[in-house]
This record gives sequence, C-alpha cells and structure tokens, in this order.
Amino acid sequence: MNAAADKRPAETHMARSVAETVSLRREFANFFADVDHRSIPREVQTRAKLQILDAVGVALDSSKYDFAECALRAMQKLGGPGEVPVFGMPASFTARDAAVLNGLLCHGLDFDDTHMGGGGPIHITASLFPAAFSAALPLLFR
Repeated sequence: MNAAADKRPAETHMARSVAETVSLRREFANFFADVDHRSIPREVQTRAKLQILDAVGVALDSSKYDFAECALRAMQKLGGPGEVPVFGMPASFTARDAAVLNGLLCHGLDFDDTHMGGGGPIHITASLFPAAFSAALPLLFR
C-alpha cells in the first residue's frame, strides 16, 4: 500500500472531526443566542458574576508579573492592534489575540476557579470568559 492510501482514513477521520466540531459550535451558538437571561436562575447568574470577577481579578494581578509583559511583547509581534482591551495592560488586540492573552492572564497565577470533572481539574472561566468577552465586546459598540 502506498503512503497516500495510508493517510486517507486519518484524513477522513480528521474531516469528520472538524465537521462535527463546527456543527457543535453552531449548536452552542444557536442555543446561547436564544437564551433569555431572565430564564437563568438568580443563583446561577450570581455565581457567574463571581466567577467573572474572580477571573478579572486574577488577570489584573497577573498583569504585574514579568510573564505578562513577555506575553504582551510576543503578541504585539504576532498580531496587530485591535478593539478588544487586554485586562490590566495598556494594549488592545483583535478579538482572537485579546482572548488568548486575556486567557493567559486569567489563569496566570493559577488562582482561578477550579471544577473537578472530566478526569481532572478544569478552569473553565479562564478559557470561556476571555473568549466570550472578545466576541461580545465589539458587538456592544457597533
């Protein structure tokens, strides 16, 4: 069997995996686009606000450390300026680049929220909030 034939099953699996991921993203996006915030229980809203406050607090403290400055300089070389601010730092980037840097800052001191599940600890706010912030902020100022 030649090398090209050996790759076909993996490429087919990869294409299916990408299609499933895109489908799942679309399903999540449609779900969240249709959610009425009034239908979310008050306790859940309060907990979410506390998690966001915690993430931003960790990011602001992280922004004072050398690793944050190094990450900022690296991102400035990799990307260009944009409209989404970096928490605690005098910079703004594109939504994608700001989400990466803000995620790094939110998790930078490893004091962010931790949920046990899925086989290990999960720091969901450090990933989810910067991405949501980056996606939503430009929409708020249109």
